[in-house]
Amino acid sequence: MKKLALVLIALVLVTAGVTVAGANPAFADGPSKAVSTKLTLNGVAETQTKGWLSVSATLTTDDGQPLSNRLVTFSRQVDFFGSREISLGTATTDATGEAVLVYQPAQDGRQEVKANFRGDEGYAGAETSNTIEVSEAIERFEPQPALPLASVRKWLTAGVAILVVAVCAVLFGVFATTLWGVWIAGRSLESVRQTAPQPATPAVESSH
Repeated sequence: MKKLALVLIALVLVTAGVTVAGANPAFADGPSKAVSTKLTLNGVAETQTKGWLSVSATLTTDDGQPLSNRLVTFSRQVDFFGSREISLGTATTDATGEAVLVYQPAQDGRQEVKANFRGDEGYAGAETSNTIEVSEAIERFEPQPALPLASVRKWLTAGVAILVVAVCAVLFGVFATTLWGVWIAGRSLESVRQTAPQPATPAVESSH
Protein backbone atom coordinates (compact mmCIF):
# COMPACT_ATOMS: atom_id res chain seq x y z
CA MET A 1 0.00 0.00 0.00
CA LYS A 2 2.79 2.43 0.84
CA LYS A 3 4.50 1.78 -2.50
CA LEU A 4 1.23 2.35 -4.35
CA ALA A 5 0.67 5.62 -2.51
CA LEU A 6 4.17 6.83 -3.38
CA VAL A 7 3.65 5.95 -7.04
CA LEU A 8 0.34 7.86 -7.11
CA ILE A 9 1.95 10.92 -5.51
CA ALA A 10 4.79 10.85 -8.06
CA LEU A 11 2.32 10.64 -10.94
CA VAL A 12 0.37 13.62 -9.58
CA LEU A 13 3.53 15.73 -9.27
CA VAL A 14 4.70 14.87 -12.79
CA THR A 15 1.28 15.67 -14.23
CA ALA A 16 1.16 19.02 -12.42
CA GLY A 17 4.63 19.94 -13.70
CA VAL A 18 3.72 19.16 -17.30
CA THR A 19 0.53 21.21 -16.98
CA VAL A 20 2.40 24.27 -15.64
CA ALA A 21 5.06 24.02 -18.34
CA GLY A 22 2.41 23.82 -21.05
CA ALA A 23 0.49 26.79 -19.69
CA ASN A 24 3.61 29.03 -19.41
CA PRO A 25 5.09 30.02 -22.81
CA ALA A 26 8.42 30.79 -21.19
CA PHE A 27 8.76 27.13 -20.22
CA ALA A 28 7.13 25.79 -23.35
CA ASP A 29 9.32 27.67 -25.83
CA GLY A 30 12.45 27.95 -23.69
CA PRO A 31 14.24 31.22 -22.81
CA SER A 32 13.59 34.14 -25.18
CA LYS A 33 16.37 34.91 -27.67
CA ALA A 34 17.58 38.39 -28.65
CA VAL A 35 16.85 39.44 -32.21
CA SER A 36 19.91 39.39 -34.45
CA THR A 37 21.06 42.75 -35.77
CA LYS A 38 23.21 44.01 -38.62
CA LEU A 39 25.48 47.08 -38.56
CA THR A 40 26.70 48.65 -41.80
CA LEU A 41 29.44 51.28 -41.91
CA ASN A 42 28.55 53.82 -44.60
CA GLY A 43 31.94 55.56 -44.81
CA VAL A 44 32.99 59.15 -44.24
CA ALA A 45 32.07 62.48 -45.80
CA GLU A 46 33.49 65.98 -45.60
CA THR A 47 31.70 68.67 -43.60
CA GLN A 48 31.47 72.42 -44.08
CA THR A 49 34.09 72.91 -41.38
CA LYS A 50 37.63 72.40 -42.61
CA GLY A 51 39.35 69.38 -41.11
CA TRP A 52 36.15 67.80 -39.72
CA LEU A 53 34.59 64.61 -41.13
CA SER A 54 31.34 62.75 -40.57
CA VAL A 55 31.21 58.97 -40.33
CA SER A 56 27.91 57.08 -40.27
CA ALA A 57 26.63 53.56 -39.67
CA THR A 58 23.17 52.00 -40.10
CA LEU A 59 21.72 49.54 -37.57
CA THR A 60 18.95 47.15 -38.66
CA THR A 61 17.63 43.72 -37.89
CA ASP A 62 18.55 40.83 -40.14
CA ASP A 63 15.35 41.35 -42.11
CA GLY A 64 16.13 45.05 -42.70
CA GLN A 65 14.01 46.75 -40.02
CA PRO A 66 15.77 49.94 -38.79
CA LEU A 67 16.49 50.26 -35.07
CA SER A 68 16.22 53.75 -33.60
CA ASN A 69 17.47 55.21 -30.31
CA ARG A 70 20.37 52.78 -30.09
CA LEU A 71 23.88 53.87 -29.14
CA VAL A 72 26.65 53.17 -31.65
CA THR A 73 30.32 53.54 -30.70
CA PHE A 74 32.91 54.51 -33.31
CA SER A 75 36.61 53.77 -32.89
CA ARG A 76 39.79 53.70 -34.94
CA GLN A 77 42.56 51.13 -35.10
CA VAL A 78 46.01 52.59 -34.42
CA ASP A 79 49.49 51.16 -34.12
CA PHE A 80 51.00 52.82 -31.05
CA PHE A 81 53.19 50.51 -28.97
CA GLY A 82 51.16 47.70 -30.49
CA SER A 83 47.79 47.54 -32.20
CA ARG A 84 44.97 49.12 -30.20
CA GLU A 85 41.70 51.02 -30.59
CA ILE A 86 41.02 54.63 -29.74
CA SER A 87 37.48 55.94 -29.36
CA LEU A 88 36.23 58.53 -31.83
CA GLY A 89 32.91 59.06 -30.05
CA THR A 90 29.33 57.80 -29.90
CA ALA A 91 26.11 58.60 -31.77
CA THR A 92 22.46 57.56 -31.43
CA THR A 93 20.53 56.05 -34.34
CA ASP A 94 17.62 58.00 -35.81
CA ALA A 95 14.31 56.72 -37.20
CA THR A 96 16.11 55.20 -40.20
CA GLY A 97 18.64 53.42 -37.99
CA GLU A 98 21.50 55.71 -39.00
CA ALA A 99 24.02 57.05 -36.47
CA VAL A 100 26.22 59.96 -37.61
CA LEU A 101 29.37 61.09 -35.79
CA VAL A 102 31.28 64.28 -36.65
CA TYR A 103 34.92 64.17 -35.59
CA GLN A 104 38.31 65.72 -36.35
CA PRO A 105 40.93 63.25 -37.59
CA ALA A 106 44.42 63.72 -36.22
CA GLN A 107 46.13 61.98 -39.15
CA ASP A 108 45.55 61.63 -42.85
CA GLY A 109 45.87 58.54 -45.04
CA ARG A 110 44.18 55.13 -44.90
CA GLN A 111 42.56 54.34 -41.56
CA GLU A 112 40.48 51.46 -40.23
CA VAL A 113 37.27 52.67 -38.56
CA LYS A 114 35.05 50.37 -36.50
CA ALA A 115 31.39 50.74 -35.46
CA ASN A 116 29.96 48.75 -32.56
CA PHE A 117 26.47 48.18 -31.10
CA ARG A 118 26.69 46.42 -27.74
CA GLY A 119 23.12 45.16 -27.82
CA ASP A 120 20.33 45.37 -25.25
CA GLU A 121 17.60 43.22 -23.74
CA GLY A 122 15.77 42.63 -27.01
CA TYR A 123 18.49 42.90 -29.65
CA ALA A 124 21.87 41.24 -30.03
CA GLY A 125 25.03 43.25 -30.53
CA ALA A 126 26.69 43.85 -33.87
CA GLU A 127 30.03 45.16 -35.11
CA THR A 128 31.54 46.17 -38.41
CA SER A 129 34.69 47.86 -39.71
CA ASN A 130 35.88 49.47 -42.89
CA THR A 131 38.97 51.20 -44.26
CA ILE A 132 38.55 54.88 -45.08
CA GLU A 133 40.78 57.43 -46.77
CA VAL A 134 41.38 60.74 -44.97
CA SER A 135 42.71 63.29 -47.44
CA GLU A 136 43.32 66.15 -45.00
CA ALA A 137 43.89 66.39 -41.27
CA ILE A 138 44.52 69.51 -39.20
CA GLU A 139 47.25 69.34 -36.60
CA ARG A 140 46.28 70.57 -33.16
CA PHE A 141 49.42 72.75 -32.99
CA GLU A 142 50.63 74.18 -36.29
CA PRO A 143 54.30 75.30 -36.23
CA GLN A 144 54.92 78.90 -37.19
CA PRO A 145 57.26 79.55 -40.14
CA ALA A 146 60.79 80.53 -39.16
CA LEU A 147 61.85 84.14 -39.65
CA PRO A 148 64.46 84.85 -42.34
CA LEU A 149 68.03 85.27 -41.10
CA ALA A 150 68.18 88.90 -42.31
CA SER A 151 65.10 89.77 -40.27
CA VAL A 152 66.59 88.10 -37.20
CA ARG A 153 69.79 90.14 -37.54
CA LYS A 154 67.82 93.34 -38.06
CA TRP A 155 65.68 92.86 -34.98
CA LEU A 156 68.70 91.73 -32.93
CA THR A 157 70.68 94.86 -33.86
CA ALA A 158 67.74 97.10 -33.03
CA GLY A 159 67.27 95.37 -29.69
CA VAL A 160 70.93 95.78 -28.73
CA ALA A 161 70.86 99.48 -29.69
CA ILE A 162 67.75 100.08 -27.60
CA LEU A 163 69.35 98.29 -24.65
CA VAL A 164 72.54 100.40 -24.89
CA VAL A 165 70.54 103.64 -25.04
CA ALA A 166 68.48 102.58 -22.04
CA VAL A 167 71.58 101.74 -19.98
CA CYS A 168 73.23 105.06 -20.89
CA ALA A 169 70.08 106.95 -19.95
CA VAL A 170 69.97 105.24 -16.56
CA LEU A 171 73.66 105.98 -15.87
CA PHE A 172 73.25 109.61 -16.91
CA GLY A 173 70.23 109.94 -14.66
CA VAL A 174 72.14 108.52 -11.70
CA PHE A 175 75.11 110.83 -12.36
CA ALA A 176 72.92 113.93 -12.75
CA THR A 177 70.98 113.09 -9.60
CA THR A 178 74.22 112.69 -7.64
CA LEU A 179 75.58 116.06 -8.84
CA TRP A 180 72.30 117.75 -8.02
CA GLY A 181 72.34 116.27 -4.54
CA VAL A 182 75.92 117.43 -3.93
CA TRP A 183 75.09 120.96 -5.12
CA ILE A 184 72.00 121.16 -2.93
CA ALA A 185 73.98 119.92 0.07
CA GLY A 186 76.68 122.56 -0.54
CA ARG A 187 74.14 125.37 -0.81
CA SER A 188 72.46 124.23 2.38
CA LEU A 189 75.74 124.14 4.27
CA GLU A 190 76.66 127.64 3.05
CA SER A 191 73.28 128.99 4.10
CA VAL A 192 73.69 127.51 7.56
CA ARG A 193 77.08 129.13 7.94
CA GLN A 194 75.77 132.55 6.95
CA THR A 195 72.82 132.47 9.33
CA ALA A 196 74.75 131.10 12.32
CA PRO A 197 75.37 133.77 15.08
CA GLN A 198 78.95 135.03 15.33
CA PRO A 199 80.71 134.59 18.70
CA ALA A 200 81.07 137.83 20.75
CA THR A 201 84.54 139.41 20.83
CA PRO A 202 85.69 140.12 24.42
CA ALA A 203 86.35 143.83 25.21
CA VAL A 204 89.96 144.82 25.88
CA GLU A 205 90.46 147.30 28.75
CA SER A 206 93.06 149.96 28.22
CA SER A 207 95.42 150.74 31.10
CA HIS A 208 96.40 154.31 31.88
